[in-house]
Amino acid sequence: MRTFKLFPLIFILLFKANWRLTLALNAAFERLDELSNTGLRARFSQQIERLHIAFPKAPIIVTSRIVGYREMRYRIGRGFEHASVSEFSKKDKDEFARRWCDITELPERREPATKELIEALHSADRIERLTGNPMLLTTLALVKRKVGKLPSRRADLYWEATLVLLNWRSEVDEPIDYREAVPQLEYVAYEMIKRGVQRLREDEIIELMEKMREEYPNVRAVKNHEPTEFLRMLERRTGILSEAGKVRHKGRTVPVFEFRHLTFQEYLAALALVDGRFPGRDKSKTLAGHIAPLAGQIEDSGAEQVVKENWREVLRLCAACCGDDDVDDVLLAILTPMQGEDHDAAARPRAVLATLCLADEPNVSDDIANQILEAFARQVTKGDGGGFQRTMIDNAVKELVGTEWKKMLRTYLSKEFCKRKAILRANPGGLVADIARFSAPQKEKKFHQYLVNQVKLLSSNDDLETINAAITIMAIAYEEKAFLIPGMVERLLEMLNKNGPSAHAGAWAFYWLAERKIWQPTQKEAAYLISFISNTSSDSEAVRWSIDILGKTKSNQAVEVIIARLDDEREMVRKTALGALAKIQEDETDRKLLSRVIDGIGPWLDPQEPIGDDRVKKAAAKLEMPEEEVRLRYEKLAEKYKLRISWQ
Repeated sequence: MRTFKLFPLIFILLFKANWRLTLALNAAFERLDELSNTGLRARFSQQIERLHIAFPKAPIIVTSRIVGYREMRYRIGRGFEHASVSEFSKKDKDEFARRWCDITELPERREPATKELIEALHSADRIERLTGNPMLLTTLALVKRKVGKLPSRRADLYWEATLVLLNWRSEVDEPIDYREAVPQLEYVAYEMIKRGVQRLREDEIIELMEKMREEYPNVRAVKNHEPTEFLRMLERRTGILSEAGKVRHKGRTVPVFEFRHLTFQEYLAALALVDGRFPGRDKSKTLAGHIAPLAGQIEDSGAEQVVKENWREVLRLCAACCGDDDVDDVLLAILTPMQGEDHDAAARPRAVLATLCLADEPNVSDDIANQILEAFARQVTKGDGGGFQRTMIDNAVKELVGTEWKKMLRTYLSKEFCKRKAILRANPGGLVADIARFSAPQKEKKFHQYLVNQVKLLSSNDDLETINAAITIMAIAYEEKAFLIPGMVERLLEMLNKNGPSAHAGAWAFYWLAERKIWQPTQKEAAYLISFISNTSSDSEAVRWSIDILGKTKSNQAVEVIIARLDDEREMVRKTALGALAKIQEDETDRKLLSRVIDGIGPWLDPQEPIGDDRVKKAAAKLEMPEEEVRLRYEKLAEKYKLRISWQ
């Protein structure tokens, strides 16, 4: 396909003597909007239509930015179809990276540069979302080319991307001075975040720019252009703010504008806070004083209470952008509920947001980082660390895994595991397991050494280290990636003789090793577990996991001690014991009768919960059996397992 760049010389090219020969080939006219005069742009569009009429079989493609096409007020017709470029998929982005590097890199650098760019484009969820837009994908590619690599800190990346967008058409138009643009964009972005909107009418933006000039007269660069002229310059020359359609206002149709991507709106609003350039700023307050009430704006997300969505990312970016002297105060302002605030409602969402701020690696002191992570660990509750439905705590842990705070976070979660009652340990323990899963090396050789190191740590004199190692082995087994290492089983068994949390972690690891068929207890090891279960002072959660292991392996030698646990004071131990006995001793029908939903799988009945007529009718219907036979079976099971039945 023959491609033409649309500079004024295009007319000379098209009307050469051999233009008919040229148009016998496929033709593409790129970047129609680079004809800066809108009248010239419209006339050229009409000329393209005439060319199509003259050569109806010659495929012609015309490209233009939306704003440039719209402002010429002429729509190309004559059979031309209109389409906009869709969001790029992961495959599209990778192909873009390859083609980009083919053009911009020296031959010897193309392969490594392509790999680096692809990795950078998929390095974080936020970047992944940004680069779905072809223009913003090009922006980040330009940033990488400019600075050598994409900055690892999001705040630095967004600043570089902002500068690139402000100079998007520098080869055609005079660049816009960021000292003129950024203060006004900050002011507008902050107000949009405050209102919770992503679009403003033209008159609203112009009014905000006028107010900015009044409130900050010392920012002299913003006076270089009048607001109306400056807004049009921004749209025409940059890729950061664009017209997004029209709405009716006071009986007239007026344009509305939006930032190219919400990320830039959030980033510029964060800069507004840091630079102190936003509507209604109280100059007597510190940055932390302005941030504290914003972090206290809590809303119900449906599943849990969270900081309002429009401020979450802004406050994270603010903590990342602010000066070193402000960082600690800003983070404490986010973490700490204000006087008069509902502490119970605000403590968790504030702790999560402060922890997410650490993921952006601001220059925070160790003391404040410790306060944040300790508060975060205290907020772990039911539902967190479950591995299925992700909570905001789960997501925050995942974000911190790739940062310097991973080890400190794991320490506080492990301490929380040790502090809590047995039945409440699984939530912080599950988060420690998440850290282990996300941190495990991918390469086989490194993974093997990683697992060997965990087994070595099982012998540590530090209980936190042994607990972390056992939970790590559990997590790897859960992922079906574990294998037995010499000394693993012996050291896990030794943990059963330690304190409750250590025994819990060891038995938890054993359970998933057995569940995934990586390990099955020998007769001697089964005897060890039986002895542990029979000890009334053993940790209840460790007992529960041990019972489940013996049930899965159908250990007949364990029946007597498991029956003794049917009277346990803890409901989950009783249910697990009944389930284990059902697996070891009963036929398929009785296993179903002992399971809660009559499927023979579990969860299991509580032996202390009476079995009544409704249960009999439900089981008879599901199993297609006479009710009398179901009653007889339950009566026999009651004799064996101390079940309570209502008709006796």
